[in-house]
Formats: sequence, C-alpha cells, structure tokens
Amino acid sequence: MAGRYAPLIAATLEQVSQHRDFPQWVLAGEIPAQVVKILLHSAKTSYGGLPTRWCASAQRQVQETYKAWLKRRTAQSSVVCIAFCRFVVEAGGPLRRALAG
Repeated sequence: MAGRYAPLIAATLEQVSQHRDFPQWVLAGEIPAQVVKILLHSAKTSYGGLPTRWCASAQRQVQETYKAWLKRRTAQSSVVCIAFCRFVVEAGGPLRRALAG
C-alpha cells in the first residue's frame, strides 16, 4: 500500500500545480481544499484500493505542503521588498539620487 500512497500525493501535487487557476491561488496565498479533494479523487482511480483514511491523509499532506510553500514564498518576497525599500531610502543610495535628480 505504501508504494501507492507516495505516488498518489506526488500526482496530486503535480495536478494542483498544473491547474489553470494555480496562478490565482498563488496570489491569493491558498489552494482551495475542495479543488485538492477533486484532484485527489481523480488521481485516486489510478491507485485503487487505498483505505479512505489514507486518501484523507493524502489530501491533508497536499494542502499542508502547498500551505508551507506559499508561506515561505510570501516571506521571501517580503524580505526582498524590505531590502529594496531600504536600498531606495538609504541616504546616498544611487536609485534615490537618480529619482531626486
């Protein structure tokens, strides 16, 4: 059974990333649970015979994986933004001189 569980999660992760609404979800910062459930159900047909609790666990795993990825992505973009703002605001920064001049 375990040989079908990990591939089920991997297939669902890939399906989510290839979904046409994925860019909007990334901007929103979350993947809808219902979409994950539908995609998991469609992938599950290839990995039949898995217990229901494993499918529920796979759904949680996919959601938590994307939740962590989106959180980290948001944090990284915040750090980049803060660094850029500091660069602009610093006295004598080349960009500030260019904007002032």
